[in-house]
Amino acid sequence: MKKICQNKDVITASLIFIAGITICIAMSVNLILPLTLGGICYFLVALKRGYSFGSVLKFFAEGMKESLVVIEILMLVGVLSGIWRLDGTIGIFVHYSMKVITPGFFILATFLLCCFFSYALGTCFGVAGTLGIILIAVAKAGDVNVLMTAGAVLSGGYFGDRCSPVSSSAVLTAFVTKTELSQNMKLMFKTMIVPMIITTAMYGILSFTHPLKRVDTGIESMLSEHFRLTPLLMLPVIVLILLPLLKVDIKLAIVAGAVIAVVLAITIQGRSLSEAIDAMIFGYHPSNPNLAGIFGGGGMITMLNISGWILISCGYTGIIKRTDLFKDMTGVMVKGCNKIGRSAMTLITGTVFSGLFCSQSVAILMNAMMLRDAYPKTGGNDQELALDIENLTVLSATWVPWGAALMAAFSAMDVPAKGVMYAFYVFVLPIYYLLTKRFPYAKLMCYNNGGAKVAVVTNV
Repeated sequence: MKKICQNKDVITASLIFIAGITICIAMSVNLILPLTLGGICYFLVALKRGYSFGSVLKFFAEGMKESLVVIEILMLVGVLSGIWRLDGTIGIFVHYSMKVITPGFFILATFLLCCFFSYALGTCFGVAGTLGIILIAVAKAGDVNVLMTAGAVLSGGYFGDRCSPVSSSAVLTAFVTKTELSQNMKLMFKTMIVPMIITTAMYGILSFTHPLKRVDTGIESMLSEHFRLTPLLMLPVIVLILLPLLKVDIKLAIVAGAVIAVVLAITIQGRSLSEAIDAMIFGYHPSNPNLAGIFGGGGMITMLNISGWILISCGYTGIIKRTDLFKDMTGVMVKGCNKIGRSAMTLITGTVFSGLFCSQSVAILMNAMMLRDAYPKTGGNDQELALDIENLTVLSATWVPWGAALMAAFSAMDVPAKGVMYAFYVFVLPIYYLLTKRFPYAKLMCYNNGGAKVAVVTNV
């Protein structure tokens, strides 16, 4: 209780921020406003605790600077989504997909394809901003619910975002918990077997009840009228998939995919360079309203909103990190772990941090920082913390409607965020993981810790 009283300024600031988020969502107001309010609240708390105005401003600027790497990728994906619409890359995939994908298994195929590509790319957002926009176009053309399709894309995207060896979240989790990435991956694969079977079955049922309908000749005619359809148009996607497998940085891979698309737009589709630039910045907007409904959108402009959210949230995260506003909360974490269990505490705090900071990475960092001392004090260790973060915090970040983990992917696909209700994997795995820690058979999943074999499951 004493620790809570000492931190009532931080708690008050957080409650004001959460209230602002809630009100703005209810009133459909842009979330830039409550995020700015949150930044001001934490700024004032830092001033109250004795930091100078100049120092706090510097911390804020440093936090914003750290977000630039993420914003660069967001903008590049926006560029890619616009130029791929203009050059016919999405068109050729729609054309072939309708011939190859079995109508009754479209949504299931979407999930499995995204699982494969997310494991290769290591990022959900990279998949949503590339393969996702293609599959959404296929869904629109085939009269399939785009919310279901987007949910399947997000599920498949988080398959790799959680456990790929090139996933930034997996690498970050291993680093902050001082564990081995390879060992974490083995445990993650063990804990996802049953959730994958359940999720696959759910998408199989959804596919059967919502099949891809035959594309009418009108859409095929529109494709033929507006694009020259040739297999060469698949080149930007092939390059984007292959380069990361060859250890090329994802940003360079995206740039390469965009440059090739510009060349194809000019040489094959007969577009001008100015049209290509316009599509990359403002998106592709064909004059035919029917074609626009399927292929319209994209461009850097679609990423401005989410980029603003990330910029501001990383700004006040910089203040929190440099001023240790949450440093006295360890005792509270220990009590919480003893009362409700370590894993349940990790899920709750991870979701709260994702909501406060709109960032999966910050939620991982904050959870590791606040719970690393609490785990050994309640019978756990770093390996268990790492697995709990991967199975709970990483996925629960998508449960926050205004969080970057959700909004970045859905913004790229230009689909409402409520499509997350069909992202079965991000719900099934955390729930299953928590439930299995209540049963004896879960103790069969063990890991090595300091040479000794220790059960994953002790004290939920």
